[in-house]
Amino acid sequence: MPIYQYKARDNEGRLITGRMDVSSEEELTRRLENFGFFLVSFSLEKTNVFSVDISKFFKKITLRTLYTFTIQLANMLNAGVSILAALHSIREGSKNHKFIAVLEKIIDDLKSGSSFSGALSKHPKIFSQFYINMVELGEASGSLAKMLYSISGYIKKNLEIRRKISGAIVYPIVLLVVGIAIVAYILVYIMPKIVEVFIEEKAALPLPTQILINLSRFLQLYWHYLLLGLIGIFVALRSFNLTTTGRMILDQYKLKIPAVGQVIKKVCVKRFVDGLYLLYTGGLPILKALDIVKATLNNKYLEKTIDALWVHISRGQDLASYLQMTDFFSSDILTMIKSGEESGTLGSVLEKVSEIYNEEINYSIERLISFIEIGIILIMGLVVGFIAISILFPIFSLSRIISTR
Repeated sequence: MPIYQYKARDNEGRLITGRMDVSSEEELTRRLENFGFFLVSFSLEKTNVFSVDISKFFKKITLRTLYTFTIQLANMLNAGVSILAALHSIREGSKNHKFIAVLEKIIDDLKSGSSFSGALSKHPKIFSQFYINMVELGEASGSLAKMLYSISGYIKKNLEIRRKISGAIVYPIVLLVVGIAIVAYILVYIMPKIVEVFIEEKAALPLPTQILINLSRFLQLYWHYLLLGLIGIFVALRSFNLTTTGRMILDQYKLKIPAVGQVIKKVCVKRFVDGLYLLYTGGLPILKALDIVKATLNNKYLEKTIDALWVHISRGQDLASYLQMTDFFSSDILTMIKSGEESGTLGSVLEKVSEIYNEEINYSIERLISFIEIGIILIMGLVVGFIAISILFPIFSLSRIISTR
């Protein structure tokens, strides 16, 4: 489909430039008029077979894409741009074709009279219930731009946590992969050659060497079965995780993993606090806020705690009294929440709790990565030491045999 570069003006005379994939000039004019723009000039963009961006077929709508969209829309609405013009501008500037298709559907729904939150609700895989309810609050209060800024801040915090975790585990993963590759190379390519020498010289092989030889033979003969087994385990766990019971069991198990479980729990609790703060200060009743925010935890086991909390509050009890019966928060945090409820400053207390957990998450991630690095180094040291002993002992024995000849 040809690509047209165009210049157009909106109802207030502001000039807008962009590019659009359409089949003809008539369609370009019609599409722009549907968006409330009048075509001024256009030109056909020259393309060739080598200019096709193949990567567009593999692009996903990531959390980073959602953050960029949210902050751009907030900035334009805050500057007085209409929502349709803002969405059209974002659509033209986006290079993610999947997200462009979503934006076009949202624009069409808005032109048909739908609310913005209603249009977003038709894309639940992209816009969460939390996101939609925040937008709905912004529409109801007439402060959509302000609410979008809050949402973008919430998404940014989640992106920062992801970045810290992914950035911190790069070194341990590289260390582990390189270590496994070196050991596999020794077992598959080096050991067979050494074994031939031992067999020719009829050297006595100690137990560690025999274990290493058997492991080397196993990898050479059955490596494909081992690979298929690992793939099968991965597929089985993925399938199990898709079931309600399986997700519950796996989410509970994640929280029990030493060191890792504490990081996961703190990240979930921070999401809970951040989401509850935004919804509660946005004017949503506490019960409805809890019902929405539990989905942000991304942990079915912890969601049960929020369900029980919902029942507790619906019976007229306070937030802190139930949380004291769980290990959701530490005692000092519970004291802050109780004080906030009694003084009517729960919103500001939740904001402070979020800052505290942000520091705790940073510390927990750093400590976890240190433990992982030390563990990998120790394990690889033991493995390499075992391999060295298994090879050197027969070599010493072989050298004695040769020296006596």
